[in-house]
Amino acid sequence: MRFLSRRRFAQSVAALSVAAALVGAGVLIGAGAASATPTAIFANGIANLMIVTDDQPTTVTSTTWQSISSNNFTYGPARFIRVRFSGESVCSGTGGWCSLRIMVGGVEARPAVGTDFAFYSPGDQWESHSVERVVPAPGSGFVSVSVEVTVVAGATSERLDDWMLSVEVLA
Repeated sequence: MRFLSRRRFAQSVAALSVAAALVGAGVLIGAGAASATPTAIFANGIANLMIVTDDQPTTVTSTTWQSISSNNFTYGPARFIRVRFSGESVCSGTGGWCSLRIMVGGVEARPAVGTDFAFYSPGDQWESHSVERVVPAPGSGFVSVSVEVTVVAGATSERLDDWMLSVEVLA
């Protein structure tokens, strides 16, 4: 026994797919509306790119920010600088977390939340973690980009290995 012709079945599947997409979009829009202070940033494309990698482990035990990578970067006219960092990580201690921040030209990239950002927490083994930040480009020219790490509230060490830093100038 057949309830729907092939054509009717295809139309029904298409209609349900569109309905599901619209409901999903509504959920995503609603979730975005609940954020405290969303910021939209627009650019036309990538004008410059710098990639730095390191396969040697680095351990930080300090409760003050310690630079694990600092690189100078020259670029042309731009609107924003987007920085991505990812790598293997393990955070040790009896509690708390290990925090990481991206500095561009001496300014913490957005969202600039200091030690409120938990890159990793004690209790697990090696995992890969990442962070992405953006900052308005200071015109054009020369800028220093650094990755800084600290331990917070009971964490005693952060060990990073096999990491990659990607800096994109957005025009």
